[in-house]
Amino acid sequence: MEVREEEAARAERNVRRIDPTGVARVLGTNAVEVVSEFAEPINLLYVDADGHSGSGKGIYLDILEAAYPRIPQGGLALAHNSLNGGPAVEQYLEFVRDERNFRASMNIILDIEGLEVSVK
Repeated sequence: MEVREEEAARAERNVRRIDPTGVARVLGTNAVEVVSEFAEPINLLYVDADGHSGSGKGIYLDILEAAYPRIPQGGLALAHNSLNGGPAVEQYLEFVRDERNFRASMNIILDIEGLEVSVK
């Protein structure tokens, strides 16, 4: 999902090059709205977003909280920018590292931005 229409169109064109079948799609919409209304279980949630109105990476927790009831036990939440997201991702990291919410969570350094991997 990409909230900016022009970026969604660009991403969709790139995905079509890799997957011409249309199975994978990029939606030009608000991620919080989509995951909160999603009918199926969300086994894998990957967030790499910037929120509107200056919230920046702070939108990560909003997306996760909207998706959380649909993430089954054993489901994964991945968050890019776990190292360089600064104060904006602190609440997200606190949530996923709380054992009441996720069974395990760790920061994996695949690039300079970092990736938080959390198992429910």
